[in-house]
Amino acid sequence: MGDYAIRVRDVTKEYTLADEPVRVLDSVNLDVEFGEVVALKGVSGSGKSTLLHLLGAIDKPTSGEVFVSGTELSGLSRRGQAEFRAGTIGFVFQFFNLMPTLSVAENVASGLEPLHWSRVRREEAVEEALRSVDLLDHAHKYPAQLSGGQQQRVAIARALAKKPPVVLADEPTGALDAKTARRVLDILGVMQAEAGCTVIIATHDPVVADFAGTVYKVGGGSIERER
Repeated sequence: MGDYAIRVRDVTKEYTLADEPVRVLDSVNLDVEFGEVVALKGVSGSGKSTLLHLLGAIDKPTSGEVFVSGTELSGLSRRGQAEFRAGTIGFVFQFFNLMPTLSVAENVASGLEPLHWSRVRREEAVEEALRSVDLLDHAHKYPAQLSGGQQQRVAIARALAKKPPVVLADEPTGALDAKTARRVLDILGVMQAEAGCTVIIATHDPVVADFAGTVYKVGGGSIERER
């Protein structure tokens, strides 16, 4: 794999809609180096979220190969996919996906459960992650008691608590105002720099695109590098 954290080779993804095949990605290729921050830019329905799902082993390509951190994903079993996601991928979603009945600390800890860490190690990781997003003093609160920006910071802490080599963020600022979105990006950037993880962000927000070092335009089944 050389210097690449991610390699996508001739990947096509089709879905069936009303008994008709719909090709979302058409023989696309992508190389991402370790530690790179990449934005996948495109309108809703362009295929950027589909690509994130392929990179995160949530879905499989119709054809082609997807390599992430040296693992080829299309041949993985369901259990293999789950183990890969647990050890390699941190997810950040637009609408946070926090459990309303769990506290902030418990939400962050939930991302560590598949790793079967000891209680002490898990508690230390949760504390470190919440401190890094300036929310340690909110550890015992519940999502409903937080602002949207604070909830997204909890989601980032959950994704990065296990220090994954790859972080996939799907419209992470889409539900936030401009000022809060900038704050979230700043935190994500600091944490990426400290951990050295590779970050892929699907977005239609030009501010997020400017934050990334490399930008690809996704649409019409293709991926084209813009910067």
